[in-house]
Amino acid sequence: MRRENGTAALISVFETWKSTLYFIRLIILPPTPISLPSIKIPDDMHYNNTQQEFLFCNSATSHKIIAFASEQALKLLSKSQHWNDDETFRTSTVLFSQSYHIHARDEFSMKPIVDSCC
Repeated sequence: MRRENGTAALISVFETWKSTLYFIRLIILPPTPISLPSIKIPDDMHYNNTQQEFLFCNSATSHKIIAFASEQALKLLSKSQHWNDDETFRTSTVLFSQSYHIHARDEFSMKPIVDSCC
């Protein structure tokens, strides 16, 4: 929502574009899975933008685990002496019970290394 000329009148920007955005999403992205077995990760989503393998865990068990990290990031993790992890249940998607993230410190800052859901 945004205000017009500083007044309190609201202009619904999202509502104007909503149907167009959802239509574009249907064209570009695969359908939203409705169950764990229906999760199919397309081949082009197995790699990051530099064509390094990015999907490193996609378990086929009933308790599905999906994890993403590049080989370069995992090397940084192996060299780091300081890790932070964050698990959350509140922001997890509907099909998963939690999301889990690992961060590692290099000489400059904390870097996200692993993103996963289970």
